[in-house]
Amino acid sequence: MNITAMSFNLRISRWLDLHQSWPFRKGRAAEAILAQSPWIVGTQEADLSMLKDLDPLLKGYERIGEGRRGGVHGEHNAIYYSTKRLRLTEHGQFWMSETPGEPGSKGWDARFPRICTWGRFQLRKESGELLMYNTHLDHVGEKARINSVQLIWQTIQEHQSRFGPTPFLLSGDFNATPAHPAIRFLSGELELEGRQAELANAFADPAHAGRTFHGFLGGKSGEPIDYLFGGGGLQPLHGDVIRSKFGGRYPSDHYPVTAIFRFKPAVR
Repeated sequence: MNITAMSFNLRISRWLDLHQSWPFRKGRAAEAILAQSPWIVGTQEADLSMLKDLDPLLKGYERIGEGRRGGVHGEHNAIYYSTKRLRLTEHGQFWMSETPGEPGSKGWDARFPRICTWGRFQLRKESGELLMYNTHLDHVGEKARINSVQLIWQTIQEHQSRFGPTPFLLSGDFNATPAHPAIRFLSGELELEGRQAELANAFADPAHAGRTFHGFLGGKSGEPIDYLFGGGGLQPLHGDVIRSKFGGRYPSDHYPVTAIFRFKPAVR
């Protein structure tokens, strides 16, 4: 069985973007998501008002996640999931800091509070469970990016121990290119502080996937900073950067990225 996942940085709502501002883009963003028919979508940068705009446009999907400053405040890393394919059983959020359970906490050399939203899902038509993690790493703090991926991996391991072996996905804007230690760690290529992750990068050749942040200018030249990873029995078959325009314009300053994963239920 195959499942399709997506990661999509929606770009914050700024009137200074003029015709590229969110009120003009929300329909295009919804179209970009629905065109891929994903089982699950990790989004970044949307505040609550943006998510409320998207909710009625994404029929058949529900979402989880709170703001990075706690509750409804600040940017969310919301996860949208297909209610036809998945049933939510548990969810939570932690902060990329030395105190991950403290809402609004900012870690290390980060400029902003950063979060990871997670959800535990039961497949509706097939046997098995799925865990999803969605994050947005800091764009300034080098130490924050490296420590954040270790915290995410530690949390994934804790969940595997708590829930039993479970296939899982990790999506996000990592603000890091493929050669960065954070991405190499997640891809299982680099050990950090005695830890080594066991995730599979959906881009078979990440260095040649092309740019995913394009600033509304389009183009392919460059390297990705948005990724999808699988683990625990989820093997990526194909990853893709969606460079389509909708209504003649791009839906965000980032391209959405998608991947097809082969789902193999864990043996418990």
